[in-house]
Amino acid sequence: MASRSPGHAADLTARTRAGRPESTRAESTRAESIETVASSLGRVGILLAADRVELWRLSDRTHVVLQASWQAAGSVTSVESSTARSDQLEVAWFPWGLGNVRPHEYLFVRNAGPLPTRARGSQSMADASVGSSLHVPLVSSEGPAGALCAMWTEEREGWPFEKLAKLTEIGLSALDLAG
Repeated sequence: MASRSPGHAADLTARTRAGRPESTRAESTRAESIETVASSLGRVGILLAADRVELWRLSDRTHVVLQASWQAAGSVTSVESSTARSDQLEVAWFPWGLGNVRPHEYLFVRNAGPLPTRARGSQSMADASVGSSLHVPLVSSEGPAGALCAMWTEEREGWPFEKLAKLTEIGLSALDLAG
């Protein structure tokens, strides 16, 4: 059996795309971008052993918008239902009123349970089965761009801080792909 080089697969994919109508190529490219973003968030989830990972984009100076999320198979976190309400949060509140205070520093909350899931809601993070949470601001060369958030169902004493640069790199790349 003949082996194929990695370049062969890329060339075949490029030729296949070139033969499609423009609208089909655009839809295919968008679907591939979404799949790549989901894969990136899954990598973050595995890297941190997290139950849920969310990618947020700064849409203007007052709001962040949920771009994508990933949840571990079998995870019981129900934050999805609370964030899906509008997929948009005020920067002054996100996360928990600290989103615009120090956009260059991460926030790890060991006991996130008592915190609210949204500014004007009664559901707590514990109600959503979230015990700990990590918020990593994503700052591009142009300034604050968004955030990468990881959540665990159990409280954690810490997280692998040495992975911060890798998380930032994956997050910024995923934001670019998400468009």
